[in-house]
Amino acid sequence: MAEYLIHSGVRKRHTALKRRMAPVNAALVQHIGGFIIRRTRPVRISETQLNALLPQLKVAEAEGRLELRTPAGQLIDLSTLQVAAGEDIVSPPLPNFLPDSAARDVPAGMPVPLYQEGTGIMQEGTLPELLSRFSETDGTDETEPTETTVPEPVPTVVKNKGKRS
Repeated sequence: MAEYLIHSGVRKRHTALKRRMAPVNAALVQHIGGFIIRRTRPVRISETQLNALLPQLKVAEAEGRLELRTPAGQLIDLSTLQVAAGEDIVSPPLPNFLPDSAARDVPAGMPVPLYQEGTGIMQEGTLPELLSRFSETDGTDETEPTETTVPEPVPTVVKNKGKRS
């Protein structure tokens, strides 16, 4: 059994002229055969329900209030109950993800370091000079600390700070 969707055409641009020509302004919420059709919520009906609602649907479509579509989104011509001319199914292309593989890594076959700088796991590395000097002495640094002298600041007197003269 075929299924159809009744869509609201109240705010659609391509039905604006039909709605202007209609005798009554279309409300945002359409009531047809006990169904409530809102702009963002199409109603799914069966083929038997469609046959019962067909006269009301033809009037509503002529006024630009409702339109009948397939679940794939194709517009249905109500006089023939076939897909309207020019309504081909155009589906977006499916994503084509490549499977994860180490063979596609660039450059292939080379070990990749785990850190931005330095060496990776299973590789020999050298310690920087300061760390190697510190580790050789068992945590005590034998170099004599150099004494740095910092000159004392000289106070300056600023007259009329923040005041206009």
